[in-house]
Amino acid sequence: MNSSEQLPGSNDGADTNTKVEALVAVVCGQWLAVELRYIETVIKLGLVSPLPLLPSYMPGAMAHGQEPLVLIDPARFLELKDCVRAAEVQQRRVVVVESKELRAGLVIDGAAEIGVLSIRQGDMTDLRGSDAVSQYLLGECVQADRVIAVLDLPRLLEGARV
Repeated sequence: MNSSEQLPGSNDGADTNTKVEALVAVVCGQWLAVELRYIETVIKLGLVSPLPLLPSYMPGAMAHGQEPLVLIDPARFLELKDCVRAAEVQQRRVVVVESKELRAGLVIDGAAEIGVLSIRQGDMTDLRGSDAVSQYLLGECVQADRVIAVLDLPRLLEGARV
């Protein structure tokens, strides 16, 4: 899919919607999106080295380039409920992201597609997470068969204290 194409079924008629180019990924059976402007690359999940004194949503770090890449598990950070993980750890990926000099790897179960999402703001009750989850979302895109929550990446990285 061309990154400038609109994803099928996304909202395209409302003037109050914001359009963003994003990578759509699966995390614990739920659809999350990250704006392309923050993504450096997507890599396979490699050997994770646990680091002491990190919160539970940071499983550790892995080698990537010149510096270790600190990992964030969005499912744990957002406290997603009814978490169903991919059966094979080897299938999981890491989205390497950067914002405001903060760099981290978001652990995902799989990447689905890249495209333009038309996101709406307001009550985002479709994402099964903690009550605080909405502070880390830009909005959501409702498609025919799914709801995609679009992450506010700068706020998420700052909240995770990367």
